[in-house]
Amino acid sequence: SSLELVGSLAESTFNHVNIGTAVVGADGLSADGGLTTHDEIEARTNAAMIARAQRVIAACDSSKIGATTLAKMIDLGDLDILVTDSDIAPDQLAKTSIEIRVGLYSGEKRIDTIKTVFVGPRR
Repeated sequence: SSLELVGSLAESTFNHVNIGTAVVGADGLSADGGLTTHDEIEARTNAAMIARAQRVIAACDSSKIGATTLAKMIDLGDLDILVTDSDIAPDQLAKTSIEIRVGLYSGEKRIDTIKTVFVGPRR
């Protein structure tokens, strides 16, 4: 069960506001498909929010990296930060074409940079 507002009312509202940071969940993240979800209405609403955002953060657990689902929200080149779990494997990263920076954070403060991995062509 989800408590989110989607559809034309939400999309219309996003046309009248400025968004500093958009945080979206995803069901898939791949080089070909971009950031995707199973629901086309949710994807359209998220795309409207993302279009007004200065920064885009996606939350996507490692099982969804490399997967493409029905509805595209954005291209990976438009994604600023990916938040995922520690189970992400190198072969999953190889299926994307994004820059991955692995770091240790406390809130918004970077405590340590663990490594930077460039996977595929940079946009």
